[in-house]
Amino acid sequence: MPGPLSILQNTPPWVFAVFALLLVLGVQALRPRTVAVWRMLTVPLVFLAWGMITLATSSVASPVLFLTWAVAGVAGLALAWRTVRLDRVAIDRHRGVVNVPGSRVPLVRNLIIFVVKYVLAAAIAISP
Repeated sequence: MPGPLSILQNTPPWVFAVFALLLVLGVQALRPRTVAVWRMLTVPLVFLAWGMITLATSSVASPVLFLTWAVAGVAGLALAWRTVRLDRVAIDRHRGVVNVPGSRVPLVRNLIIFVVKYVLAAAIAISP
């Protein structure tokens, strides 16, 4: 069984870049800010792309795996729909920006998702 250092050494460099991006965006989310609409979509698109890459490169890719991934995606959307509060979010359609309040939730959520995804990917790589 490989040790933690071995796992980190065999991690593709782009994973560290994704971690850094999520960390920076999460720290920025701690303070109220005005961001472009396209930036609001960055984190969801990063997770979506990472999931698709994992599916595409998985040695056990199957229709059941794709269906499971799709069901999990729908469940995630439903959870977001029920838990995200937009009462303090203001959209300026003319400028294409969104004013959002500061919150710890994006930082914590993104890091939890990243760690879970990383640990699962490492476990699959160690013992497919």
